[in-house]
Amino acid sequence: MGLIYSATESSNLMSNLTTNLSLTRTTITQLRTGSQQVVNKLFKRLMAKNSPELLIKLEKGCFLS
Repeated sequence: MGLIYSATESSNLMSNLTTNLSLTRTTITQLRTGSQQVVNKLFKRLMAKNSPELLIKLEKGCFLS
């Protein structure tokens, strides 16, 4: 018994792998964006609780003037 090469199966495999890679990259980008949003919200809550004046300056773009 030997392996039989199938150009169609090989092409389908390459296509599926390409699609999986693309979906993985999209998922990673979405996870990165989501985690940044969570960190930003947590930071704002922490700042609002501990230093509301600094939070207002940060939101206005007046960084520690």
